[in-house]
Amino acid sequence: MTFGLDESVERQRHVDVPSGRLGVRTGLVSQIQHVLCIRFVHTGWDEPILTRPKTRAGSFRLSPTRFEDETHAVENLGGLTSEFLRIEIKTDAPDRASLNGRFAPFDGNRRSGLEKVEFDNSQLRASRIISGPDGRLSVLSPPRQPSLIVVIAGAGEISKGQTFWLGPGESKEFTNGQSGDLPQIELLRFDFKTKPKKS
Repeated sequence: MTFGLDESVERQRHVDVPSGRLGVRTGLVSQIQHVLCIRFVHTGWDEPILTRPKTRAGSFRLSPTRFEDETHAVENLGGLTSEFLRIEIKTDAPDRASLNGRFAPFDGNRRSGLEKVEFDNSQLRASRIISGPDGRLSVLSPPRQPSLIVVIAGAGEISKGQTFWLGPGESKEFTNGQSGDLPQIELLRFDFKTKPKKS
């Protein structure tokens, strides 16, 4: 989703749209670029106004919130265009309350690349993966779990905000083109540890 400076969207309803292998609903927001402040005004809630604080590109948030029949207006209160990707996960959640947390962008040494587990519970594992200096990256999903890949930074064949699906044990190669000329690739990999929820 992209919201321009001081732009608002009057009403947006979360609807259940099935996807091929996994219905995607409930739980994840990934910041694609810096966001100053976003206000959500919900219809039918006791406390309808929710203001999200400013965040930085590359951060993500997990929430146990359910989105059935949620309708809200959105307003960008900041001076920059806001881009974020909202992914709703619809898999069994044995410990729904633990699907919770805010994760800042990686702030350490990234020169040689990185693969870091940021979150892990009974439903979902979230890993941040950064390519090495050669601009190439190979991503593999676990042998028995499918994965969703979200591009945080890239150039060439991939760009921020793109998503890719990997079935159990599948892999995908990413390249940024000529090494040294383009930024490192940065991805978030979400491994789904439980089965899709029954409708």
